[in-house]
Amino acid sequence: MKKPELIVLTLIFMFSLILGACGGGGADRVRQEQLNELKEDASDNLHDILYDIEERIEIVEYHMEEAQGELQEELEEIDSALKEQKEIIEKELELIDEATLETWNDVIDNTSETLREVRSETNEITRKLRDLVE
Repeated sequence: MKKPELIVLTLIFMFSLILGACGGGGADRVRQEQLNELKEDASDNLHDILYDIEERIEIVEYHMEEAQGELQEELEEIDSALKEQKEIIEKELELIDEATLETWNDVIDNTSETLREVRSETNEITRKLRDLVE
């Protein structure tokens, strides 16, 4: 191969490496933006659930003000159980916030399972509350 052809091929190779690196960075940037949108959506959903749990805690605490004896104790247990569910959601919010492109699928799978459990537990707690205050 002649020297000018070698120089041209070397320049083309270097140029393609530079473009590949730039394009890869652009793709990573797009993936990161998509991840950020997914994180925001998941966080919004978790905040909705968190708000719902906080409302239920307020209801329990309202009833606790008037309650006495055994009813007071049972309401305190319900209050504690709801606060535990709230803590679980807060931890999930932290995990979502800390998720990376590499860990996102595992985080969201675990969060989905945790949400099912929290919803189920919160509904059961609410049924107990209704039975007590009716």
